[in-house]
Amino acid sequence: MIDKIDSMIKQEFERLGLNIVESEGLAELVITRVRHERMRRILIATGSGLLVAGVLGLVIFLGGNSQSQISEVTGTSLTFSQPANANGSFALPQVGYVDIDGSQPNKSVVSYLFDLQQGWILQEITDSPNPSMGSVGLIQIYRVVEGQDDQLVQQYEMSSRTQMNQFEVPTTGQYRMDLKFTDKTFKGRVRVAIVRSK
Repeated sequence: MIDKIDSMIKQEFERLGLNIVESEGLAELVITRVRHERMRRILIATGSGLLVAGVLGLVIFLGGNSQSQISEVTGTSLTFSQPANANGSFALPQVGYVDIDGSQPNKSVVSYLFDLQQGWILQEITDSPNPSMGSVGLIQIYRVVEGQDDQLVQQYEMSSRTQMNQFEVPTTGQYRMDLKFTDKTFKGRVRVAIVRSK
């Protein structure tokens, strides 16, 4: 019999310091208090959920309206990430939108410089607006060493659809990631995300 009683009702009886007994007046009091407690928990959970959703919406709205340059070479970007440090390298992750115009050389290349550790894995995601266009350019990753020519380490073709590439860092050092839009007819806002997955 006791096992069939709601756990919150048992808890309320324990708070009152009473044994579980049959009493209509006492049962009504306990059931009312349990209903109030359940309603309070539901309201707190709902309020917390709305607060979190509101804060996330505000962060996304403010981040989308704040313009900052993430391009070392060319291009414009809307980003939520931190600016470059003293040596020109950006913090990870980099997430934002880049306005591209393939017909203009100064708006068709975007570069990111990173300080990376050997064994790290970077995931680079591009989402271009026109899925029927096929290839729109190249993603090239260079090792940057002061006093030497930049060394091409890896290259990917960039399609106009959502695409993800993965790069495993071979040696600790500074690397440059170039997004080169080679299709001169390509124009639009491209979503870019560069994150460390390991």
